[in-house]
Amino acid sequence: YLGDALILALKEVIGSEASEDVLVAWRKAYDHIASFFIETEKKLTAEVKDQPGGWEGFRKFKIVERVEEADASSFTTDSDDEFEETELRTIFKLEPVDGNKTLPVHKFGQYVCIRYHMGDVTTHRNYTLQSITDNKMVIAVKHMDEVPTSKYMLENWKEGFEVETSPPVGSFLLLESLSV
Repeated sequence: YLGDALILALKEVIGSEASEDVLVAWRKAYDHIASFFIETEKKLTAEVKDQPGGWEGFRKFKIVERVEEADASSFTTDSDDEFEETELRTIFKLEPVDGNKTLPVHKFGQYVCIRYHMGDVTTHRNYTLQSITDNKMVIAVKHMDEVPTSKYMLENWKEGFEVETSPPVGSFLLLESLSV
């Protein structure tokens, strides 16, 4: 239990000055903060679940399309010389397997958590949601050989491969308009 571990750590760090009153006060503060975060998470989970196309937890999706592409971006240096950086990535289109094709409205800046199996190991990775198009979620995976999970995905994820996906979440959103 995290609260117990925190109190033990405080006791060890503070030493003889960790009176019972001090530890009780810290425990009350921790419990108050933990309760706040638990309630906030419950509210956010309910909002995500109750939106049109929403769900709670993870939902099975299958890869229905895989596209390799180079994403080229232009940059300007201090000398106004332009150069191009090319980044290889793979686009995956994911479709629900439960027959319910309804998905939430996509907001730029949202992400999904993808849960999948790498042999005997289950792993989770967050990916920015590129779009929701034709009732399919679209994510992009950068080609990074030094990242074992990305390397595994790029080598093993083919059309028909199934993954579990969280609903789109995130509050780092692109606003339609800004008022100044």
